[in-house]
Amino acid sequence: MKIAVIGALSPIKGADLLESVAKLAADSQAPLDFHLLGYAYRQLQTQPKARLTVHGAYDEADLEKLLDWLKPDLVWFPAQWPETYSYTLSACLKAALPVVVPNIGALPERIAARGWSWIRPWSNSAKDWMAFFSGIRIENFQTGEGPAPTLPSQVPTSSFAYSEHYLEALVVRAETPVLTDELIRHHADLRPVGFAAIEQGVRGTLLTGVVRVRNHPMLRRVVRWVPLSWQTRLKFWLIR
Repeated sequence: MKIAVIGALSPIKGADLLESVAKLAADSQAPLDFHLLGYAYRQLQTQPKARLTVHGAYDEADLEKLLDWLKPDLVWFPAQWPETYSYTLSACLKAALPVVVPNIGALPERIAARGWSWIRPWSNSAKDWMAFFSGIRIENFQTGEGPAPTLPSQVPTSSFAYSEHYLEALVVRAETPVLTDELIRHHADLRPVGFAAIEQGVRGTLLTGVVRVRNHPMLRRVVRWVPLSWQTRLKFWLIR
C-alpha cells in the first residue's frame, strides 16, 4: 500500500513519527511504502533502512499533478499539533483520495462523514500506526469496502448555533477599560524612540528578509539544513 505524506515536516508536523513508522515497516517487511511529497526539518532515514522515499520540495501549483503522478492509495496527516485548516488536505479532497487525519484541530471536522476517511488518535505510537495501516490494507483496500463514516467527538451532532455554542462561553469583564483618548495617548508614549526605534526597525527589516529567503525557491532547500532550533531562536530574537 502506497501511503503519501505532504508538506514541509517539522517535529510537530510528524516528521519523526513518519520515520519511525517507515523504519518499522522495513524491519518487519510489511507491505507498506511511504512517500513524502516535500521534505523534513532534518534528513530522514530512507530506503533501504526505512520504507520511505523523500521527493523534496515542490511548488504549490504542482501539487495536483504530483498527486496524480504518485497515485497514492492513501494520504496520511501525522500532525502532532492541531491544524487550523490545511491546504494540503484541500488538495487531497479535490483529488478524491482516501485520507487519515489525527483527532485534533480542524482536520476531523473537515472530513466528518466523508467516505474512505479515518480519524485516529494523534498520540498513537509508531507500532499503533503500523497495526492500523496493516489492518486497513486487508480490511478495506483488499476488499474494496470502505470504512463506516465517523464523526469526530468534538463536533456536535446537532446543528451549530453561534450565539449558543460559542458566545455563551465568553465572559465580559466589568473592569474592562474604556478606550479613551487618554488611554491611547498613554500607550502612544510607550512607543520606542531614538536608538530603540532604530533597533526595532532593523529587526523588522531583518525578519522580512528572513521570510523572503525561506520562501525563495532556490534558497529554501538550503534553509532546511539549518537546525530548527536555530531558526526558532532567530525568529523570536527578531520579533521580541
